Amino acid sequence: MKARLCFVIGSSLLLVNLFGLFVSLRNPAIYHDRDNVFNEDITLSQEQFYAAANKVFRYRREYLEYVNYTVSKAIAHYWYDQGVEKYNLRVPFYDNFILYLASYIAPEYFQKYEFMDYHRALERGVGLCSQAAIVLAEFLRDKGMTAKIVGLTGHVLVTAPVDEQEEQWWVFDPDYGVTLPFSLDIIEKNTAIIEPFYAKEGYSEATIADLKLAFGPKGNTIKSGNGIEGYGLKWYYLEKSVYLLKWLLPVVLILFGLMKGLALRRPTRRSLPQVVPN
Repeated sequence: MKARLCFVIGSSLLLVNLFGLFVSLRNPAIYHDRDNVFNEDITLSQEQFYAAANKVFRYRREYLEYVNYTVSKAIAHYWYDQGVEKYNLRVPFYDNFILYLASYIAPEYFQKYEFMDYHRALERGVGLCSQAAIVLAEFLRDKGMTAKIVGLTGHVLVTAPVDEQEEQWWVFDPDYGVTLPFSLDIIEKNTAIIEPFYAKEGYSEATIADLKLAFGPKGNTIKSGNGIEGYGLKWYYLEKSVYLLKWLLPVVLILFGLMKGLALRRPTRRSLPQVVPN
């Protein structure tokens, strides 16, 4: 009975995993959702992002500015409770049954899950400023560039060098799609210098005022390491592990069920009667 149960559970989970390979995490309704924080917040699919991000520029600074804006059009600023199921903020069962079950065991961490793998983040297409920063930093790292995630008070962005010698660093806001041609140190000393760059993209005075407060030097940190190395490395390895385990566990259950079933069907040898001499 246990052998058959293990085989059935393992086979079912394997079929669910295979089904998940053909179902996208992105709900197309996100393109038209009026609850998005920004107007026309998302216009690019995952495939369109990759195609656009492979565009060649003569200067690194031009490329960084372009990719930063492109990320902003591939990730919608959306993290509402009503989208937990609709936009797969809770990782669906077919994508990873382990993370799905974890969302009920530890909802504070997994009910609305932020991907460390930027490919999955782009596929889903929704997240907060931190999700957009992860996508930009990890994408640039994959391209062989240096990019560090910056934590402000209530906002997350990226800083990266715009020259080969890594002497001049700019700040990139992939959530708002704004490039600030200054280092974080310079902005902290004079937060007013960000105003024309956000105003150019159409953001309101109230929004810019909030951003100026966020850029104040108190509590700001530049995460160590490249990409998410100093931001969420433990979560990165956890995520890698559960996406490997979602395939490994069904296979183990299937093999265990088969081996146990074969062992139960194997005939036992009858013991020969002992001959007692007269």
